[in-house]
Amino acid sequence: MLGSGGSKAISGMDVDAAMKSTFVQDMRKGALQNGCGHDVAFCRPAQGNTGEQKLVCHRALIASQAEYLHTLLFSEHWGGSDKISLDEDHAFEVLEAVVDYMYTGDCTQFEEDLHLAADGLALANLYIVDSLKEELESMLMEAIDADNMRWLADFGEKHNASRLRRACLDLLQTSTSDLVVAEENCEA
Repeated sequence: MLGSGGSKAISGMDVDAAMKSTFVQDMRKGALQNGCGHDVAFCRPAQGNTGEQKLVCHRALIASQAEYLHTLLFSEHWGGSDKISLDEDHAFEVLEAVVDYMYTGDCTQFEEDLHLAADGLALANLYIVDSLKEELESMLMEAIDADNMRWLADFGEKHNASRLRRACLDLLQTSTSDLVVAEENCEA
């Protein structure tokens, strides 16, 4: 334990986690600022007025966070390429937020934007980033309301977010039951 007297003690595990977090964040900054140490990049080909978009990463780190990427990047069929092609179905800023999560474990960037959280969940489902998918599914469950419950239920079905879908269906059932009771009270 560190600290003495009135200062707050920090366990060895907390210090290790803080040091690891800082180290990993410094790796990410180095890769983004000057390409330092990265060995793989997500790439989207040039489209219209936009040139090629490229997000550099560390193969071992992203592979450790995403089952699909681990399988892809360390399979004998990969061929040692340093590029992962990004399809047009996902916005580049969503990929950046997902990769930031892989480096930091922080998903606060998704909290203020329901659509970013939904798109992040779709990408987390695709790349099998289970920890992010669970966190985003919980965030979306907290945001369910009468206006978005059908969209979120369909979204949950499409992207294997069964808890989200179940929460939407439960709210729909409760709302329907409340409506029936209200109608019965009006008729009485």
